[in-house]
Amino acid sequence: AAGLGAHRRFLPLLVLALPLLLWDRLGWWVNGMEDGASWQIGAWLTESWPYSGESAYDAGPLLKFVGMLPAVVGPMVMPFVIVGIVVVLARGTASPRSQTRSGEAVAPGSGEPRGWPDHHARVAILIALVPLIVLAVHSLLHWMGRMASSGDVRYLVSVAPFWALLAARGWDTLARRLRWRFNYMLATLAAVLPPIAMQIVYPIVPLVPDDPAKDAMFVARWYEERLAEQYPLLLTDHPIIWYTFDLNPQRRGGGRRNIAEAEPGSVFLWHEIYSMHNADARFVVEPDFPPRHGWTEITPEALPDGWRVFVRDGG
Repeated sequence: AAGLGAHRRFLPLLVLALPLLLWDRLGWWVNGMEDGASWQIGAWLTESWPYSGESAYDAGPLLKFVGMLPAVVGPMVMPFVIVGIVVVLARGTASPRSQTRSGEAVAPGSGEPRGWPDHHARVAILIALVPLIVLAVHSLLHWMGRMASSGDVRYLVSVAPFWALLAARGWDTLARRLRWRFNYMLATLAAVLPPIAMQIVYPIVPLVPDDPAKDAMFVARWYEERLAEQYPLLLTDHPIIWYTFDLNPQRRGGGRRNIAEAEPGSVFLWHEIYSMHNADARFVVEPDFPPRHGWTEITPEALPDGWRVFVRDGG
């Protein structure tokens, strides 16, 4: 929307909202809602939106994502991202008459409003603003405890091409001004050396299970040996268990509805992280929820910390 507005493409800007409105209308048609509110635009989507109003995760530091940014772009490339942001915004916000194309001044009377950056300047500004907006919004949501997530680095990776363009702009600017030799070789080393150093210090390839994953595989084997025959219907929120037994998370995952409506002969492998933390409040299952719906806890001492076992017998 910001990009279309900056380029003064107002008709596509209106079209941009149509898929969301169509989603709302189709949701109303398929699932329906209470009578009397069908005329309200966005009513079904607002009512059915899965994310909880308050995050199930604790609020975190405001600058957490800023500190994680070097993990996205690479620590040796990070300074050039900063330079690229400064260069792009400084040049992009300058007067259109001061912009150049192939070394020539932009001619006045090009159809742009007075004081409005030309096309190249607008694109440059958007290349910087899009990732910065992602960084700022997610930082605020995480800081306010309304992100419904623990604040993972993947949110910054979603705009990785923009970080790459900013890094390239910063590198190119410094390389030209400082007249570096072997420019491409230096850029390659800056991008490649950190992953190599990390692989030596903290091996990633080949991927091996960490301790929590080993605990989950132990619980899976324990269930298969001790309970699978008596309780064949397995419910759990832990992805390692899903992968181990090739379960469909939508049918065999946890969630308050699945637990409340589970059939006799079911077992629920509860985990303190995956069962208690979810962006959707409907999938947050407190440890006292299963007993209130007919489940019996049979957690053995042999299970790792953080795991609990509930079964539902007939009756």
